[in-house]
Amino acid sequence: MFCSVEQYKAEEDLKWFLDDDIADSVEVELLDEGNNRIQLNVRIEKSGEIIESGKYALQWEAVKNGV
Repeated sequence: MFCSVEQYKAEEDLKWFLDDDIADSVEVELLDEGNNRIQLNVRIEKSGEIIESGKYALQWEAVKNGV
């Protein structure tokens, strides 16, 4: 698992779903896959139903350098 800073940043980037009342909950999980790769898991719910769910693989070098 990545440190709480990366987790916090990912959650903050998706917070607008809650602010705009599009979703009731936004769950974010970051997993270290090794070799400078991370997996971002996102689950967004509204009224008890999943409205978006996805897994995204990212190159850590690009993420940490803002690319």
